Amino acid sequence: MQVDLRKIESLVGPVAASLGYELVQAQLAGDQGGSILRILIDRAGGVQVADCEQLSREISTLLDVEGAVPGRYRLEVSSPGLNRPLVKEADFVRYVGSRAQVKTSVPIEGRRNYAGELRAVESGSVVMKIDGIEYRVPIGLIEKANLVF
Repeated sequence: MQVDLRKIESLVGPVAASLGYELVQAQLAGDQGGSILRILIDRAGGVQVADCEQLSREISTLLDVEGAVPGRYRLEVSSPGLNRPLVKEADFVRYVGSRAQVKTSVPIEGRRNYAGELRAVESGSVVMKIDGIEYRVPIGLIEKANLVF
């Protein structure tokens, strides 16, 4: 089953924005009863259960009509939580000064995993300080990143 998460994000993003939410990420996971489509949203002041319910109502029919997820699936809308994923360059900029974990798709000087303070975003790279040493990680090589609470 091939699901285009970018298409889902392009459908959900404008609806979320119209309601005052930021679409953080769409994720797809499988379970025995079908797929689970998780939509992570955020906004200043945080996300409440009522916010998740509202967006879920707004997008469920849209996703079905567009055939975004073939077969049976369960839609979950939630906040990104304390260990928020960092997906876009703007996410890294927004959380400069915070602790984060970053995993790259390929090793950079023999290293794929970084955990430390986000110091800056410069010239398409994330600058992280780990044990007193600064590392530059190209954003294009980041496979997964999240805040560390």
